[in-house]
Amino acid sequence: MKTHVYLTLKRCIEAIQNMKKERPDGIVHAVVYGDWGCGKTKAIQQISKEYKIPCFKAERELTLSKLIRKIVRAWGTEAGFHKDQNIDLLIALLSRRAVYERIMIIDEAQRIYKKAFLDELKDLAEDEECLLSFIFVADQTIKNLLTEVYHSLNKRILVLPLERINKVTIESALKKYDLQGDVEELTKFAKENGLVTLDVDNAFFFLAKAGIKELNSEILKKAIEQIKRI
Repeated sequence: MKTHVYLTLKRCIEAIQNMKKERPDGIVHAVVYGDWGCGKTKAIQQISKEYKIPCFKAERELTLSKLIRKIVRAWGTEAGFHKDQNIDLLIALLSRRAVYERIMIIDEAQRIYKKAFLDELKDLAEDEECLLSFIFVADQTIKNLLTEVYHSLNKRILVLPLERINKVTIESALKKYDLQGDVEELTKFAKENGLVTLDVDNAFFFLAKAGIKELNSEILKKAIEQIKRI
């Protein structure tokens, strides 16, 4: 299902790739953030597979050494135990890629948006043997971190907020479950009621399973209410 989050990440990757093609040493990164349930993680998994972009999810308890290890593993090789050894491994891996392909996605990035981690990532980004760009995908808390955690990396970041849901996702979900309905009406209802992608996907799944073929806002409303009671 190609949601609005998927399309935002797609545009983000293509923008970074184009910039890196024009100026290989002009490193640029991105922050993509949105509410829980809007479909960030699923979109990352989908686009990572399609575009062959390495990705990993940041853990709550993460050291600098473990961060580098995760980055190396995301690029498809077993990591060592020492940070310097892993940086050498990463450089060897990236040397096989064109500079514009040196992009990776970090999910739950708000967990590592701290000076110590950013210092390490900045070094990887600016090392002429790495030139690695990062797409930080995060929840809403990163908005404050972008201003509270002053870092020179922030000057090279594209910031892309995500809607909770939009027309693209409604249309994609209808196709996914072979349902019919007025996209404008359903989108308006979803936005007015603060629904996210996960809410709509769950509702459409159960409605399709129940044999419903034609949807409207009233049917969607009842489905959402039933799911909340489960």
